[in-house]
Amino acid sequence: MKNIGWIGLGKMGLPMALKLAGQKHKLNVFNRTKSKTSDLVAAGASAEDNIANVAKKSDITITMICLNVLCKLQCVSFSTILHAKPSKSRLFHVESAGLTFLLRSI
Repeated sequence: MKNIGWIGLGKMGLPMALKLAGQKHKLNVFNRTKSKTSDLVAAGASAEDNIANVAKKSDITITMICLNVLCKLQCVSFSTILHAKPSKSRLFHVESAGLTFLLRSI
């Protein structure tokens, strides 16, 4: 079982995170609208108060944030995750606003 961090529970993020929750992974989730975490908490996920806590508790952190709408949060997310993550964890970013795909092992 992996500790997976998930940031962004919108139209794409929530269904994807729910699939992971059903696969016996430990999920640490964050969304700026806290109420969107309720289905995941009911499935056993831990709702975190900020993205730094997600990164600290996770082996891999996935962000699913629409860059066009939340550009500032996205930049802050990467900076916070990079500074808070455990040394051997990974950051996996999926941008749903365009055709950009980034997989970076850190």
